[in-house]
Amino acid sequence: VIDDFGRQRVRPHELLNRWIFPLERKIDYMTLHTGKKFALLFDQLVIFATNFPPEELMDPAQLRRVHYKMKINPPTVDEFKEIFQRICDSYGLEFSEETMAYLLNTFYIKYKIPFAGYHPKFMAEHVIPACNYLGTPPKISPFPSATAARDGPIAGADPRPAGIAPWQRPMPVLILHSSR
Repeated sequence: VIDDFGRQRVRPHELLNRWIFPLERKIDYMTLHTGKKFALLFDQLVIFATNFPPEELMDPAQLRRVHYKMKINPPTVDEFKEIFQRICDSYGLEFSEETMAYLLNTFYIKYKIPFAGYHPKFMAEHVIPACNYLGTPPKISPFPSATAARDGPIAGADPRPAGIAPWQRPMPVLILHSSR
């Protein structure tokens, strides 16, 4: 998988030119630092993921060689709710229709933010440490969810639900963790 295609250090055109021959012929040629060349079997499925229109990244010949192109649209409201529910279930978080309505009305509708499949996971992964910091059981509720939404997908929005004074809002915390 080549994620975020078009944002690499090399131009997309150069990257595709490097991959076209091996992808079509199922063989690639490598050169060692000694100058010796050898062939490698190259039977791969390569997936290019990008937010750019393909026409901006590839010339017509390259577009013809990439046989399958799929556009993945943002989820609908119902699909977004289902994704959110599944993420909450996988993290053991309580899912609340009240919180979902709050997020939809306060952020997505108000700021005309398109839904994205990664938003629920992003919010869940920020709500859990925020609740741990506050000493409360991890739960998707308006305040930590709104803070996660503000810090991630919806920058600049005020996360305080009505009735929470500015001094009641916890200070921002940078949580560093290792994957080990």
